[in-house]
Amino acid sequence: MKKTKLNDFPTTVEGTKVILEKLRLENSDDYFELYKDRIEHQIFEESIFLFHENHEEFTQRILSLCHIVYVIKLKVDPNILIGDCALHQCNEEQSEIFIGGTIHSNYKGKGYMKETFSLVINLLKQNHFQTLMSETSVYNTSAIHFINKMGFKLKKDSDAKLLYEKNLS
Repeated sequence: MKKTKLNDFPTTVEGTKVILEKLRLENSDDYFELYKDRIEHQIFEESIFLFHENHEEFTQRILSLCHIVYVIKLKVDPNILIGDCALHQCNEEQSEIFIGGTIHSNYKGKGYMKETFSLVINLLKQNHFQTLMSETSVYNTSAIHFINKMGFKLKKDSDAKLLYEKNLS
């Protein structure tokens, strides 16, 4: 079996509607605003910001928790950051990794996240990952609908979280 390689992932990935770019500190203002929008629209049960955390500190913390974070930009206007897609909790021995993401409320339902996940799944397959995992709150009905639509299967159901799995082989 070939070894998984996260460091081979490109800095930029282009789709038909979106451009994915690895998150950099220069994106911290827009990145912070993306998550502020998600809190204002009550997507998260609690704040993901730490007390007195500024934009740059928030971005650095997210980068430290993830292997790769791609920001999602519109191909027609690459100056607009509309979402993110993060890969984290990599288990290279089992060729398994977790995926998560968010999209600004103004851009939901337009296929941007579907294209983003498809692009990232192709990268994972090219780099010999076998299993993709995703975890979400039982209350996040839009994420549950999306993850099912993307072909993930429910692996574990607890009181507050749902764990999904997708076979990539």
